[in-house]
Amino acid sequence: MNGLTPSLMKYLKFIYKSIEDSGNVHAKDLSKMLNVGRSSVSEALKLLEKKGYIEYERYGQITLTLLGAQTANLQLKRHQIICNFLKYVLAINEEETDEIADKFEYTIPEIAIDRFVRFLNFMQICSCENQKWIKNMQEYAKTQKITSKCGSCKGGCRGGCCN
Repeated sequence: MNGLTPSLMKYLKFIYKSIEDSGNVHAKDLSKMLNVGRSSVSEALKLLEKKGYIEYERYGQITLTLLGAQTANLQLKRHQIICNFLKYVLAINEEETDEIADKFEYTIPEIAIDRFVRFLNFMQICSCENQKWIKNMQEYAKTQKITSKCGSCKGGCRGGCCN
């Protein structure tokens, strides 16, 4: 996607969030937030600077380049899309979605993310009066039990669960 490893992307996202939250960030802040040694942070910052994502001088403030800000913002949006899909479509508890999304957000191809977005948008703007199939799917995801009316839907929705 952008030539960054998941580890470097994690640093970039933390830099972005820290700057958004407090206006600035230093290497020592990253070391504390990520619970890693200063040498690991220093190495990551050197790589991010070399690739053009940040500007950094030892012991100084870290700033994002335009490329860095755009990349981090895009990755945070991807993360939120995955969390929303896990929560609203697959009915996974909100407390778990962040951790699950962290585990596979870097491996999902752009086309899949795009379809997640389209599906979530469709769910929100669909003019159907009753989207019972969504509720039925969420219930199935939680309990692995099909509603009584769903058994007759196989050739087209005739059982009333979708109407």
